[in-house]
Amino acid sequence: MDQRDAQIFESLHKDILARLVEVRGSIDHAYGEFPEDEVYKHFDLVLSKMQSFMATADAVAYRRFARQYVAMQVGEGIAYDNLIHALVAIGDVTVQIARAKLPDPEREEFVRDIMHLSFESTRMLVDLLAEDFTVRAAQRDRLMRGDL
Repeated sequence: MDQRDAQIFESLHKDILARLVEVRGSIDHAYGEFPEDEVYKHFDLVLSKMQSFMATADAVAYRRFARQYVAMQVGEGIAYDNLIHALVAIGDVTVQIARAKLPDPEREEFVRDIMHLSFESTRMLVDLLAEDFTVRAAQRDRLMRGDL
């Protein structure tokens, strides 16, 4: 990922966002129940953080955002597995829009980079969810033993 990818992503941002809002109910039923403007803000934030990560390659900041994203979404009633589906859907929609909008020479490299970013982001999210699950399981075990 580099500045060029971040610039291309920025040029596609509105199209990606519009498509995500359009298909939000198929990404997760809870997104379908949220008002459109709320879902718009949510996906806009995620896309902006992705673009920032592309431009800076700051994995620490991106992971910090991902941790906050997980907490916020779980608090809104989004299930863990649906968080993964949503992140994969963002990558898939980005690839679809890129293939439809970008000229041939830059399209394939950008698509490859987005697929790599989607994979890395999803792996990071799964790691965060596993950490969260481990913490919750330990808390449950302490409660069951009466240690709290």
